[in-house]
Amino acid sequence: MSPIHRDGAGEKTAAPTWESLTDRLIREAQERGEWETGDWVGRRLPAQDGAYDDEHAAAHAVLRNAGVAPSWIETDKEARRLLAERDRLLAVAARTTPAGAGALRSRLAALLDDLDRVLLRLETEAPTPAQQRPRLDRAAEVAAFERALGGEDDPASGGSASSNRASGSDVRSPGLRRPE
Repeated sequence: MSPIHRDGAGEKTAAPTWESLTDRLIREAQERGEWETGDWVGRRLPAQDGAYDDEHAAAHAVLRNAGVAPSWIETDKEARRLLAERDRLLAVAARTTPAGAGALRSRLAALLDDLDRVLLRLETEAPTPAQQRPRLDRAAEVAAFERALGGEDDPASGGSASSNRASGSDVRSPGLRRPE
């Protein structure tokens, strides 16, 4: 640490004992003997969860400490969010009326477009195939949605949509009413 310090006005001041706050705290802890206890005395601290195993590890550690993930992880988060939205739409389709089916179909089409785009981006960003997600079969997704609209069994809900309607256990927004 240089003994030259600049004050608030920018003037140089010489202070042979000047030290940073961090240096002072470390020195005081050493004087109290706090650094001579513990299992790691005289040894390097271990790397966290293999953080320094490859050439990208230091960059990933900096990103993690800043609360940011590599782009492919952020893309995977977006894919998981869209997949959850798809599952939610299927559950809503099982409880909707024929009047609301058209709006749900257009929401599903837009969602599948977004999901396809995100999964394609994940294929290009993920470092290995293990981090990729399989692309969706659009025809199978639409068929599952149409089955849910028709009241057929929905494996995600654990029962049939028609039995939920019959029991009156459907949960919908207040604006949607079931015809009596």
